[in-house]
Amino acid sequence: YHLRYPQTWRALQHIVRSPCKLRLVFRSGHNKPHPEHVDVVVNANVVLFLGENNATDPAVEWIKQVVGSGTEATSDRCYQSKYVLYYALLRCDRAGIRAFDSLKGLITERLAEDLKNPDNMSVMEKAISVLILTEWGSKVPEIRNAVRYLLDAQRPDGSWPIDVFCYGGYKKEKCLFLGSEELVTAFCLEALARYQPFQAHNQQEP
Repeated sequence: YHLRYPQTWRALQHIVRSPCKLRLVFRSGHNKPHPEHVDVVVNANVVLFLGENNATDPAVEWIKQVVGSGTEATSDRCYQSKYVLYYALLRCDRAGIRAFDSLKGLITERLAEDLKNPDNMSVMEKAISVLILTEWGSKVPEIRNAVRYLLDAQRPDGSWPIDVFCYGGYKKEKCLFLGSEELVTAFCLEALARYQPFQAHNQQEP
């Protein structure tokens, strides 16, 4: 389906012209699927699309175990980030899926704690944190500093710097890194848009 679009072919030209890069795409990161390759963000997206039912109950319980144990980053080959998983769970929440409500307190506590050490976070991670904390109504002072950081990080053309969104396998040092300025910019804009009504409702300074 995606091969119908010209922009896809332009992106693939750089790979196809180099046999080494082409081989790397299909061999890097052990991308050949195996039964033991079970990814937590993929499971969260499946729950989002299929909803809460007997078929997705095992996936829900496993996701809860992963978040509870703090092993989000090592439970997905492609999305090696707890922030991406938390965003996937936010999408489930928006769709009316209540199976993960018990995780909200734990997730917001972790994000608030992360924002106390912002130097260890990327722009995209800050944006996702602000987005989740504001949407789930978590009143923590660190949100304001994170929003100021996002505003300061915006570039003259209106975009934000590129960041890695997903990987080509388990070992980061041997992976392909995938991401885009457009994706990070979308996260930042969404976070800032959600912060406005949150700030007004809680009478916080911008």
